[in-house]
Amino acid sequence: MHRAAVMLLLSASLAAGADLATLHRPRAGVSHRVSSFDPTGGNKDYLTVKPGETHALARIQGPGVIRHIWATMSSTDPEYLRRIVIRFYWDGETDPSVRIPIGDLFGLGQARVTDFDSAPISVVRSPHITDVAGRGGLNLFFPMPFAREARIEVQNDSAIPLDALYYYIDYTSEPLAPSDRLRFHAVWRHEMSATAPGTVFAVPGESDAVAWANNRNTDGKGNYVLLDAVGGGHYVGCVLSVDSRATDRGKWWEGDEMIFIDDDAGVARLLGTGTEDYFGLAYGFRKVVMHPYHGVTLLEKRPDVDARYFDGLYTTYRFHVADPVVFKKRIRVTLEHGHANEAAVRLDSTAYWYQAEPHRPQGLLPPPDQRVWRE
Repeated sequence: MHRAAVMLLLSASLAAGADLATLHRPRAGVSHRVSSFDPTGGNKDYLTVKPGETHALARIQGPGVIRHIWATMSSTDPEYLRRIVIRFYWDGETDPSVRIPIGDLFGLGQARVTDFDSAPISVVRSPHITDVAGRGGLNLFFPMPFAREARIEVQNDSAIPLDALYYYIDYTSEPLAPSDRLRFHAVWRHEMSATAPGTVFAVPGESDAVAWANNRNTDGKGNYVLLDAVGGGHYVGCVLSVDSRATDRGKWWEGDEMIFIDDDAGVARLLGTGTEDYFGLAYGFRKVVMHPYHGVTLLEKRPDVDARYFDGLYTTYRFHVADPVVFKKRIRVTLEHGHANEAAVRLDSTAYWYQAEPHRPQGLLPPPDQRVWRE
């Protein structure tokens, strides 16, 4: 193999940062950290963010790569995980590559802290904290390269102060600008889905198979959209939360994933066989289970309905680390809500991807009071 090709492969391996076999090899760059430490030497190692206030967490001059982000927070607002917004700007861009409720950046669906044990995201819930949303240590390991500047800021959209925000941002400065590296992006979506027009429902005493045979969806119309991005890059995963407590007749909300890539028209490039199949499971969501690239972090079924209908709260994840989904022009990641979109359920999701800039703006977040459903 040509020496240049060998060096390119070695560089890619080292950039991944997850291969134990390469940890002994020398690395370029210098390690740095931005954190909330008390510069006076005292123990006030946190920030307080007042209602409506925006606070800059970091403004780092490049070139460099953010390697790890850790945070923990304290607030008396039971919805603080959705009302605190975090934004990432790369290289002087005016529209952020990440604009997302802070809890959802760390995969925390249903606006509550749960344990999360995966390769890119790790959360350790503090079990002695009994408030509504909970608290814990939140970790993000997605690498985030930048050429000239990385700017990270938080905004408190709550009417209640964020009493304490502790954080680390660990990064390496690099000797050369990473011109060949894609930029990290994330988007949060939140929707009450509607039953597809013309849906045929099973009647009492009739098998669901009769309704399934009559309901069809071949083009993805009406699917829930996790990601719609324009440009070139690769999709690296998502966290999906479902609240099916309000569904009519408790319909099972399993559907097929349909991922449309580039010039796909009508038929998706990647077609799946069921929601739980896409998330690496089978025959429904039966228990909390966590693996490096897929799993379930939250499962609370309603006790007052037939168990086969799966009413309740769910959060599940799938990371395409070993199998990124590559696109050259555009990608639309969609998911049916029920077979042929027959189930009306509450959905929210975070999608993660890398792409070359410029990106197409993903739009503003809903108002703070519309980001959480509580019964």
